[in-house]
Amino acid sequence: MYLDGEGCLTKCDVTQEARKKAQVEEEAQVEEEAQVEEGAVGVMCLNIGTPASYSSKDVRVYLKQFLSDPRIIQPWIVRLFVGKLVPYLRAIRSAQKYRSIWHSQHGSPLLYHGLALSELLERKLNDGDKQTQKYKVCLAMNYGKPSIPEQLARLMDRGVRKIVVLPLFAQYASSSFGSTLASLYVAASKRQVVPALRVLAPYYCDPGFIDLESRKLSHALKQHADLSCVHVVMSYHGVPLSQCEATLLPEKSQTAPQLRCGAADYTCCLSDKMYHQHCYRRQCVETSHLIASQLGLSPDDYSIGFQSRLGPARWTEPNTLDVLGSLAKKTHIKTIIITFPSFLSDCLETLEEIGLAAKEECEKMYPHLVIELVECPNSRVETVDYFYKKIQSLKEC
Repeated sequence: MYLDGEGCLTKCDVTQEARKKAQVEEEAQVEEEAQVEEGAVGVMCLNIGTPASYSSKDVRVYLKQFLSDPRIIQPWIVRLFVGKLVPYLRAIRSAQKYRSIWHSQHGSPLLYHGLALSELLERKLNDGDKQTQKYKVCLAMNYGKPSIPEQLARLMDRGVRKIVVLPLFAQYASSSFGSTLASLYVAASKRQVVPALRVLAPYYCDPGFIDLESRKLSHALKQHADLSCVHVVMSYHGVPLSQCEATLLPEKSQTAPQLRCGAADYTCCLSDKMYHQHCYRRQCVETSHLIASQLGLSPDDYSIGFQSRLGPARWTEPNTLDVLGSLAKKTHIKTIIITFPSFLSDCLETLEEIGLAAKEECEKMYPHLVIELVECPNSRVETVDYFYKKIQSLKEC
């Protein structure tokens, strides 16, 4: 290092010194990331995605990617029209909705809850030892950042060759569980070394998941001394009925032609399970019945609804907003507790669509009514414990 005539560092020297320091720090970071214990296992938590910000530009980019997915909108001609037009028509309005739930420091709830869950799960899997690198856990989004291809590359660059895939969807739907998994398969197929993937199956009827959901709801119910004026609504994300009907087993369809998906009395959902074991609506109904059974709720104590309808197609019924409107007219009901067993993380659908818009409308129209929301599992200790046990159980299979 040289000094100028007055014994001071020249501007050039300072720049070179800064570059050397940055290079050393970068090399140290690369070396640290490369020190992965042999046999390291990756855990990839999959979710739908979220805009980078609540600006109309970022929301428009997100909507375009989301609506261009063939598993979201199946007829290609409709997808072409909707994918180009809707993002521009709905961007400003959707951006306002995202802004209403955006955290001032952490941003998107779906993102920061997912990142927190990943971090806590990695810590627990590694027994809280930061030096232990047996498990590498990450969050990957189907649309937006951090993307599935990016996170897959990051895991594999750090020496991971076996990956446990953890879809953050309890029930199977082609537009959520199926779409994110398909994207991961495509990304993995493009790798020179294709990783071994172990996918956690839908856990909608898993005793641990039912217990997780039941405990949250039980805590909310215990806040009320008189449960005779309390009603529970279990709200699930809706899907087009065509997606449910597409999962029916062909060889069984002739034996039960009278059963139509979407029956108001759940006749179809409660029929032969093998006929439609992959039907999203049936899985949601089973989740609700198991939660109700564990809590001792009678059929008159709770209702099932499906929210977030998009477009004119027939969707899963009944609609959550219709259910709320019907219940609000029953004067003996003073409190409606809404829980969301298909959402692992709070997001736009739980916080804004129901928590703000639907709640405000119902309470304004029916002053006697109070709407309460049960928080999603998010990154609660019980949630981390549940997924920890699920991942550990895979070793025994």
